[in-house]
Amino acid sequence: MKTLQQLTLIVHIAAGFTALTVGLVPMFAKKGGKAHTVAGKVFFWAMMAVSASAVLTFFIKPYASSRLFLMFIGIFSFYLAYTGVATIRYKKKTEPVRLADRLLSGIGMAAGVAMLGLSGWFLTAKEPNVFYGVLYAVFGAFQARIAWADWWRYRQHGQPDSKKMAWFFTHLSRMLSAYIATVTAFCVVNGHYVPLPGLVLWIAPGLIGGIGISRWIRYYRKRLPQPMAHGSNG
Repeated sequence: MKTLQQLTLIVHIAAGFTALTVGLVPMFAKKGGKAHTVAGKVFFWAMMAVSASAVLTFFIKPYASSRLFLMFIGIFSFYLAYTGVATIRYKKKTEPVRLADRLLSGIGMAAGVAMLGLSGWFLTAKEPNVFYGVLYAVFGAFQARIAWADWWRYRQHGQPDSKKMAWFFTHLSRMLSAYIATVTAFCVVNGHYVPLPGLVLWIAPGLIGGIGISRWIRYYRKRLPQPMAHGSNG
């Protein structure tokens, strides 16, 4: 068991470092170009390894609060990376939503609700744990919101979104959010070098990154021709 735990940790660290470094390439490489595509695939599979190792770490030692939280963060990171890539399939409006994607949106909502429930449990316990209470609330709310948005779009349109180029903005925001997750992990692991509270290290990258994503999306919306950026599929 100890060997499995060490191996899982090695995979988690190696995959996290790969995602952190390689993930920069798709951001600045030509969109749709070879560098963007290849680096994007490497980043995606690195995130899959990060998520899988995070979940496995919990099952190796399920009674530690930190590992339970790590498992949910693994699910959170997986959802971002998976849906970020899956949405590319729906560039053509004739492509129906796959059953696996519908099921995943439901699992994503369940994970978000579970985190919100854990937040309430930690905050209302006889000895409240504000640290985990706040973190579960923040990540749980975000997870539940994006999964609900996916499920609702699938139900309403039979596709991720009825607007043209919506796939692109979903891809952009989800993949960037997945990268922010790696940055957050890096900040937390190296937090002893920075005199900041743990909650700040966990939450600040997401807040700053969220502002950056919003600006990046506005930038691309202005660059895209109006007929492509807007409109519906009828």
